[in-house]
Amino acid sequence: MKKLLTLVLVCILLFSSCTNSPDRKLPMIVGISGITLTDTERLYLNKYHPVGVLLFKRNCDNEAQVKSLVAQLKGCGCLVMIDLEGRIANRLSRFFQISKNQRDFEFSKPEDVYSYFSSMARYVKNLGIDTILTPVTDVSEASNSAGEIGVRSFSNNPDKVAVLAFEVVAALQDNGITPVIKHLPGHGKAKLDSHEELPIVTESIRDDIHANRKLIKMLKATGRKIPPCIVSHIAYQSCGESLPATLSPRMISIVRETIGIGDGVILSDSICMKALQKFSNATEMAYLAGVDVIICSLPIGEIVENHTSILKRMDLPIAKYKLLSTD
Repeated sequence: MKKLLTLVLVCILLFSSCTNSPDRKLPMIVGISGITLTDTERLYLNKYHPVGVLLFKRNCDNEAQVKSLVAQLKGCGCLVMIDLEGRIANRLSRFFQISKNQRDFEFSKPEDVYSYFSSMARYVKNLGIDTILTPVTDVSEASNSAGEIGVRSFSNNPDKVAVLAFEVVAALQDNGITPVIKHLPGHGKAKLDSHEELPIVTESIRDDIHANRKLIKMLKATGRKIPPCIVSHIAYQSCGESLPATLSPRMISIVRETIGIGDGVILSDSICMKALQKFSNATEMAYLAGVDVIICSLPIGEIVENHTSILKRMDLPIAKYKLLSTD
């Protein structure tokens, strides 16, 4: 009898480690290695319960394959997310073409922006994907020589950015896709690529803050759900800060209070980017600063095997988790 009870207990423990209990979500978004889910990755996803998986070009070969992969990931209880801003940021480019960057809509009617992104959202929804990391709400000149964002931005006019970004958010939400606003409090003045080094902005970012604050006000005024947002890896010296915004309580406070997302969900930009390479405890610093969910673009197998220190937290509240979904 004692042996039987022991066996039952072991079975219960094994089963509980493989269930996707919604009250034990790891507040991370991770990657996977290829075009199908490996047995090891499935094991790790079921063990650690990350909030979601972010798809990259390495994961997207053709339409049927992506649908199959998305179904596998959802079987592990993960939200499935993808970057799909425009022509120069399209993870589905092997089989789904996007003809425009955000800048191409600068002088478009708002209803045309809504229509274009509605069509994109319907296609992505048909693949089973839950979330698109767009719109870009940074205020920037169109020339890439004027800054890192360039044509990824709608305009150098903050009011126009807000109006057009609102149409993107509305189009995605109306078609069952969760949008993600990026990169708060504003990437428009950065001259360097945070994938490679830490940009330091000495100029005022009032235009970026204005655009995002106006967008949030428009969403609230129309009763729309406030989307999650991504915070940038930029040090804003103009705001008296030497830390990247992702790691700065002061900058997170600006996002929540000045821009106005309040208790909304804040995601980090990818914690793997070189802008954070000198911060050995960047993940914990980001959580302590007020970031809700960490994005780590590495495959989960590599995270588990080489970076276990960033897998410690399992405490994303249910209310926050639900804000990441259209359900």
